[in-house]
Amino acid sequence: MINGFTYKFKESESFNLSFEDNTKIQFLNHIQEYREISKLLSTYIMTLPKLLNPYTKRVHTKFNQAGTTTGRLSSSDPNLQNIPKRTNYGKLVRSSFAVQEENNEFVSADYSQIELRVLAHFSEDPNLKNAFMKGEDIHNFTAATMYECDLTKVNDEMRRIAKILNFGVLYGLSPYGISRQTNLSVNKGKEFIELYFQRFKKIRDYIENTKEEVNDRGYVETLFGRKRYIEEIKSNNARVRAHGERMAINMPIQGTAAEIIKIAMINLNNSNIYRNTKAKMLLQIHDELIFECDKNKSKHLSNILSKIMPNVVKLNVPLTINIQKGQNLGEMS
Repeated sequence: MINGFTYKFKESESFNLSFEDNTKIQFLNHIQEYREISKLLSTYIMTLPKLLNPYTKRVHTKFNQAGTTTGRLSSSDPNLQNIPKRTNYGKLVRSSFAVQEENNEFVSADYSQIELRVLAHFSEDPNLKNAFMKGEDIHNFTAATMYECDLTKVNDEMRRIAKILNFGVLYGLSPYGISRQTNLSVNKGKEFIELYFQRFKKIRDYIENTKEEVNDRGYVETLFGRKRYIEEIKSNNARVRAHGERMAINMPIQGTAAEIIKIAMINLNNSNIYRNTKAKMLLQIHDELIFECDKNKSKHLSNILSKIMPNVVKLNVPLTINIQKGQNLGEMS
């Protein structure tokens, strides 16, 4: 109870409440901070030391090949695909994951905006394809396209809204959803979603065609032929059917991205020039691979990754990777 205002916080709920009184805002900030620290303590700080292997002196996770419906790998015991990095506390936890040898270095190779590139391939939207072919910042490009302005006129707020839309449309972003993430009203959020689809018409076509396809066939599939049957599409409940449609829209995109990085892992393992670096592939975090190697070989490894990973499959837009290096994961956030 805060001066007559009561709010029950649920464990999984995110909140963004506006108050005129700064004291109340600070109070909620402290609650968020407390929840974050409690989560880090229980999940990582108090738990990871107990999981240290006495022989290798490392923490070993389990990767589950069939742990997700889209084909992504999942990680458990512990989950090392969810190491926090967005906050200062999270970065401190990440910094505890360090190389074992002083002369070693982590090398991270992360597919750049791979799901949006796969979307460009499936939808064949000319604006989206054009952005990737030119190597533009996709969120700046989206903002400039929506506002019909020059790229140099895009400000931070315009880019932020464009980014929310780019990543949200495949997950069924609603006007209410965008209003919660911005300072926009629900009506304004609806206008922005409509504007997005006006500028990227082929993305809307992809979404509508996928809905028709899943209703006709009962399944969707990835670029490489992995099928997912969507039972929810047969439901008499409209909300359940809508949920099924959202899964159908997202699965070919996320599933194809998952298959691309799995093939990259296989291709690297089969490459003699990669094996000659003696690098160890330590972790796969969805669109990212993390390796450990001798510092003297990290540049050579980076060159190998830059040749092999973008050429796993030929899409109608280029695949690119971002390389980062460091002696702990905190340095690479």
